[in-house]
Amino acid sequence: MPKSMLWRMAFGVVLILGMGFATPGIAQGKSKAQNTASQSESATGKAGEREVRDGSIKVHGHWVIEVQNPDGAFVSRTEFENSLASPQVLTALLSRQQIPGLWRIHLGLNGPCPTDCFIYEPNQPDVQSVPKNLNVAYVNGTVVLTGSETILAQQTSFNSVFTEFQLCAYGSDPTRGQCGSFFVLTAAALNPVVNLTLGQMVTVTVTISFS
Repeated sequence: MPKSMLWRMAFGVVLILGMGFATPGIAQGKSKAQNTASQSESATGKAGEREVRDGSIKVHGHWVIEVQNPDGAFVSRTEFENSLASPQVLTALLSRQQIPGLWRIHLGLNGPCPTDCFIYEPNQPDVQSVPKNLNVAYVNGTVVLTGSETILAQQTSFNSVFTEFQLCAYGSDPTRGQCGSFFVLTAAALNPVVNLTLGQMVTVTVTISFS
């Protein structure tokens, strides 16, 4: 047999063997690519599920409590977030079962008031010897409550705070005492507590927002 024929046959065998070895490699490469694509799709799907689960409506209550001495000197500033305490209050309003009345800020204090301290709106009826300087304002899509309280005890502290408002029947006038009890909307427990002494002024600002 001519040498040229032998070389051609040898080259053909090598080529066939090479293709045989290369084919699994190509298949493996395709398999890896498919697995990577499948994993990517799975990760994307899970991310989408997380986005759906995290798409809840949240209520934020940001508090700023500032304490001043009787001469106006700065004593302390405390900032914190609180949480929604009564979702059913919002449900009653959004379903038009009741309408909102007046607001108040509730400070859980130890000593300066007969029980706790409350800061009411100026037109709140039937309350005596309590601050009625609470201002309620709409600011850039948020509800801002601002009020102040003078401490009447020698030494005290408070460790809890609440925003509360009335739920009223249709046609009721809260300024004439035609609404019922106050309901807690947001609440927070303070740790550490805010310490206070006689004559100090406590100014509270609460910003309620939704996201």
